Amino acid sequence: MISCRGMENQRGFTLLEMIVALTILGLMTVLIAGLLPAGMSGAGRASAISNDIGQIRDVQQLLRRQLTAMPPLTRREAHKNKLLFNGQEQTLRFPAYPLASQGGIAPVLVTLRLQQGETGAALLYVQGETERVLMPKLSDGQFSYYGILPPETAPRWHRAWANAERLPKLVRLNVTPGDGGQFWPALIIAPATQPPPFG
Repeated sequence: MISCRGMENQRGFTLLEMIVALTILGLMTVLIAGLLPAGMSGAGRASAISNDIGQIRDVQQLLRRQLTAMPPLTRREAHKNKLLFNGQEQTLRFPAYPLASQGGIAPVLVTLRLQQGETGAALLYVQGETERVLMPKLSDGQFSYYGILPPETAPRWHRAWANAERLPKLVRLNVTPGDGGQFWPALIIAPATQPPPFG
């Protein structure tokens, strides 16, 4: 005869407990599988934002370094020295020391140009024959200049800087990224503050 006492002491899972455990495990697997692509897409967006911030920082450092160390180069015109600084809404031309990668120690004329292309606008850094893209895939952009232009008596923002005897107090670059990219704050830089002596 088989004793039932041995069966009472055995511990185990009932069929109902196993079904509940497998159902919970299945639901957790489905939930994790659904969240994985969202997490990966979030990581991709965070990486893109980090790249945008790095690019903004690099461009701002380059422009700040070039404009704050601007040598006071002039040209002689009508018996007066005129600054070699020309600011328009889409271009900015000024003297600067060459980038380390391009060698040389004598100042050169540098042009920053917002140029429209097939894929949108881009900010270009032009030094001699060398052209370098600083900010690609822009939908729009413009330079503006803060200071006093005669006959004004108070400083304000201007779309162009035509005063060959005085530098603007500030240069601002506003850009709008294309393709719904990350917002870029305005880059505002104070150019070299010591103009050359005029004679």
